[in-house]
Order: sequence, then structure tokens, then C-alpha cells
Amino acid sequence: MLIKNWVLKLCAALVLGSFSGCMANIAMNQNYDVRKIEKIAVLGIAGLENQPGIGQTVANELNFAFLQYGFNVVERSYINRLLAEQKLGVSGVIAADNIKKIGQMLGTEVIVVGSVERFKPENSPDVYFAATTLSSQDTEFFRIRESAVTSQRTTSIKYEKASLTLNFRLIDVETGAIVAVGSDTLESKTGVIAAKKLCLKLVKELKSSVEAMKKKYAVPVPSLPKP
Repeated sequence: MLIKNWVLKLCAALVLGSFSGCMANIAMNQNYDVRKIEKIAVLGIAGLENQPGIGQTVANELNFAFLQYGFNVVERSYINRLLAEQKLGVSGVIAADNIKKIGQMLGTEVIVVGSVERFKPENSPDVYFAATTLSSQDTEFFRIRESAVTSQRTTSIKYEKASLTLNFRLIDVETGAIVAVGSDTLESKTGVIAAKKLCLKLVKELKSSVEAMKKKYAVPVPSLPKP
């Protein structure tokens, strides 16, 4: 079974109350003990059909963001080499049966996978969407030209900023349980800058959520009686 349609799983979890968003763009599994997370591996982020390189860019930036905020992460080049050797690919879609195997080989408790759902390059009127963000009858990737929205636009109009929408999730390699999910959109001067800023923003919020959950397990120090 492929790990996909995480939005549906998240919605169901929210209804059941097992997830709670400490931050607006992050939802944490409140039944998961985050203290056992010692190492994280960013396996891959699925790109778009017409922009396949954006997935690798985001994966690299996400790896950097985890390092920036104090997480112990597995080197990306080692992950890519291992996945290539196992013929598992480096996309954001990993077979559930392989999660435990990959985690054991990488020596990590949690893996990170995800997908770019929307990307607009800088200085371009084109917006690229993943099929999963569109209606259910769409089975291909679509390119939507913003310049076609209205006939009033002229060729002199500039499309300067880039924008990017990212979904990612953390998965426990032993149980396959979703530890956390994150999603947000950000625009910036270039696609690379948008990816960097978005990854840093989401991981910062994730770090705050993890630290907040760790406080639940903190043993209070009893106060000494006054002499």
C-alpha cells in the first residue's frame, strides 16, 4: 500500500482527536512519544511532472532546516545512494512495507516524506499543480496559465515572485504511525528562496510543537520545605 492521500488521514485523525496543531501549519499525533526521536531521515519530496527538480530542491532545503533547528539528520547523499541501491527511488511516495526496512538501514526512528503540491516559478505566468490537489477525475498533472484568466492582461505584465506549496509528514519507521504533518504556502523572489524560507518556517513550528509535547513528560521537581 502506498503512503499517500495524507490529507484524508489527517482529517480523520483530527475528527478523532488524536492530532492537535500546536502551530497553525503543523499537526502532531498526541498519542506519540516524541522523546524517542533521536534521528530523522528526509527520504524524499515528490516534485511535479513539469518541474521534477523542485522536489529534490525542497528535500535538500528541508534537510538543512532540520539541521538548523537542532535535529539529528541522516546525510542526503547517503540516503540517495541507499535508495538507489535498493531500487526504491527518492520520491515522496514510499511503499509502507519498505518503511521499516529503510529505517533500520538508516538507523533512524522517523522518516520524512512529502510532496510539492503547487509551484509557480519566478518571472513566469505558469502555475504547476499536482493532480492530487485537483478534482478526483483528473489523473494527470496540469499546467494552468494565469495569463489566460483574463483577456485584459498584456505581454508587458511581469510575473516576478515565485510561490510554492509543500506538504510533508513524519512517519515512525517501526509502527508506520504518522508522527506529524505539515503544510503551508510561501512566495518569494525565486523558487529556491521560497523553498528555503518555507522549509525553515515549517521546521521551526515543528520544533516548537515537539518541545511543547516533551514538556508533558517532564517530571516536576518537588519543592523543598522552607526551614
